[in-house]
Amino acid sequence: MNSSSTAKRPGVNLMRFFLANFSSIFIANFAGFLAIRFIGLNLSLVLGGVSLIALYILISQIILKSSLKRGSLEMIGKSKLGVPIYEIDDQIANALAVGFWKYFGYIIVSTGLVGLLNELEFSEIINHEDNHLHQMHNLTIIMPGMMTLIVWLSIVSIALYTPVILVFAYVMIVLFGLILSRMLSRSIETLADKTSNPAGLSSALMKMEEHNKVVTKAVNKATGSWRRLFSSHPSSGERPKKPSPIKDASIAGMYVSFLVSVGVATRILLTSEFSIFLVVFVISLILSVTILGSGFVVIEYLFISNLMGVFSKRFGVKSFFSIYALNGIIALLVVSAIPIITGETNQAILNVFIISSLVVAVVTTAIGTEPFKKGILTSTLVWLVNSGIMLIAFLILSQIILLGA
Repeated sequence: MNSSSTAKRPGVNLMRFFLANFSSIFIANFAGFLAIRFIGLNLSLVLGGVSLIALYILISQIILKSSLKRGSLEMIGKSKLGVPIYEIDDQIANALAVGFWKYFGYIIVSTGLVGLLNELEFSEIINHEDNHLHQMHNLTIIMPGMMTLIVWLSIVSIALYTPVILVFAYVMIVLFGLILSRMLSRSIETLADKTSNPAGLSSALMKMEEHNKVVTKAVNKATGSWRRLFSSHPSSGERPKKPSPIKDASIAGMYVSFLVSVGVATRILLTSEFSIFLVVFVISLILSVTILGSGFVVIEYLFISNLMGVFSKRFGVKSFFSIYALNGIIALLVVSAIPIITGETNQAILNVFIISSLVVAVVTTAIGTEPFKKGILTSTLVWLVNSGIMLIAFLILSQIILLGA
C-alpha cells in the first residue's frame, strides 16, 4: 500500500466503507421520494425497496474497485467462508463485513488491527465478520431502510406546518426509533459472536477497545446506562455471550412495527385536522402497534424457523440459520405494509402486494441456504403452511366478530 492512503485522522479510511450502507439507503429512498409525483407513492416505495439492495451491492463494489485502483487496499487472504479479506491503512483497530453472503461481500481489516492481534485473536475477529455475511446481517439492517427516509421526510413536513407540541411528540418518537435501531444492531453483533473460542474473541475485543481509546485520545470514562442505550455494539466486557433468539426477534419486530406504525400515524396527521386528542391517539397507535408487532414477529419467528429446520433436514438443505427466517418475516412485513402506509384501498393492488410480500419472504428466507434450489422449495412449503394457518385464523376471528356483532 502506498503512503498516500494514510488517513489524517484515525478511522477516516474505514469510514467510506461504513458509508456504503447509508448512501445506498439514502439514494434509493430519495429516488423513490422524487418519483412519487410521477408513479405514485405505492410504486415509488417499491422502486426504493427493489433498488436498495442492488444499490448497496453496486456501491460497495464501486468503493472496493476504486480503493484497489488507488492502492489503498491490499488483499491479504480469504476467510473460512471464502470471502476476500482486504487490509486498509488506518490506525483504528477495526474490521467490517461489507455486502451480502459470500458471493456479494468482502471483509475490510485495518493495519491497526493486523498489528495489534495475535493469530488466534485475528482469526476470531475474521470469524465474527464471516458470521455477519453468512447470516445476512446487513440485509437485516437495511431492509427496514426502504421506508425509513420517506417516514422521516413526512415527519419533517409535519414539523414545518404544525404546532410545537406535535413537533416535540415526533422528536420523542424519532428518539425512540433510534434506540430500537441500536438495540437491533447490538442483537446482531451478539449473533455474530458465535465462536468456537470465546476466550480468543474476548481477548481480541478488549485489545481493540483499549487500543482505540489511545489512538482516538478518548476519555476513559465508565460506560453509563445512557451511553449503552445508544451504542451500536455491546461492550467488550459483555462479549461474547450466548444469543437470545426470542429477544432478537422481539427487538427486530419492535423496530419494523415501529416504522410501519409511524408511517400510518404520519398519514393520519397529514390528512386530519389537528387536535390534542389526535396527538394522543397517534402516539397510542404507535406504541400499541410496536408492542403487538413485536409479539407477532416472535410467534412467527419461532414457527417459521422451527418448520424450516424440520423441512431442511427432510430435503437435505444445509447452512440454514434462524436469522434467515427473521429476514423473511421482516421482508413480509415491509412489503405488505406499503399499501397500509399509503392508504391504498384498491383490492387488486392489495392482492398484488400480498402475493409480492410472500414471494419476497420466500426468497429472503432461502438466501444463504445450500443448495439454493432446495432452499427455495423448503421455504415455499414453509410459507404456504404459514399462510394457510394465518388464513384459517383470520376466518375464525372474522366469524367470532360477526357473532359478537
